[in-house]
Amino acid sequence: MSQASPSASHRPRPAHRRNPTWTWFPYVVLAPMMLWFAIFILYPVVYSLWTSLHLWTPALGAASPFVGFKNYIDLFTIDPFFMTALKNTLRYGLVVTAVVVPLGYFLAFGLRQIKQVSNAYTFVYFLPYLMPATIIGILFGFFFQPVFGTVNYLLGAVGLPKPGWLQDPRLAIWTVATVEMWLRIGFATLITYSGLAALPPALFEAARIDGAGTWRIFRSITTPLMSRVLVFVSAVTMITALQTFDLIYVMTRTGGGTGGSPGGPGTSTYTLALLVYLEGLQRFKVGPATAVSSMLLAMVLIFTIVQLRFFKAKWDYYQD
Repeated sequence: MSQASPSASHRPRPAHRRNPTWTWFPYVVLAPMMLWFAIFILYPVVYSLWTSLHLWTPALGAASPFVGFKNYIDLFTIDPFFMTALKNTLRYGLVVTAVVVPLGYFLAFGLRQIKQVSNAYTFVYFLPYLMPATIIGILFGFFFQPVFGTVNYLLGAVGLPKPGWLQDPRLAIWTVATVEMWLRIGFATLITYSGLAALPPALFEAARIDGAGTWRIFRSITTPLMSRVLVFVSAVTMITALQTFDLIYVMTRTGGGTGGSPGGPGTSTYTLALLVYLEGLQRFKVGPATAVSSMLLAMVLIFTIVQLRFFKAKWDYYQD
């Protein structure tokens, strides 16, 4: 007697085969970017770290003698410029970040209160960020010129003293930092404005129904919801400020239209990024220069990790 064939519901189904095109597609898409990253970012960083451990000279190149951590030790012991550059870099980065992030947040919050904000408003705030730092440095260098500069002219018109902004060692680095703040404020405003626009309106409507005012909503609802955006803006601003080179170089070299030297007057505006240029390309001390760049890289990584780890939000919200 023949055996009945199994029903269709009990027949084994063929194993699902993955489409080979979709299996390799992510790797094909990412390959150019990863190749670019390996050639132009990873390799220079590794080679710079390797060079910092050698007494590198142009004549010997890759055959330069290995000296270990001597270049790093010399930075803290015998280098006359490193500690000044380190202190200036820390102060510069912290002050610029501490001003740009809150000010950009409040400007963005003010824009959100305007009922009809056109794209022209956001473009005006973001325009300085699009301008080359070299052009901005030359322009503001003449603004702060001690004799015919616009700033001192306005101060003299109201009877106030006329400081030597870029000639005074006590004011030079803060003058450049002020220009840096003006340059970066547009990025902070635009990003935080976009973050505010993405917040769920239902939370604010519920708070107003409960009788919360503008300040209470800003302090108890808006700011906690914006914490992730503010951490991102803070990290990007800090990274940019710690690595600033072109603005400091241009403004101190022009001396506010009176002439000067990069990092002047004296060493009052020396930063780590500027020291890398001066040591490596002007004094041809490639080993110490790469050691300074490695220290700057470590500083950027430390500040970024601290900001992302200790100031991140402890919550999530979902919007359908």
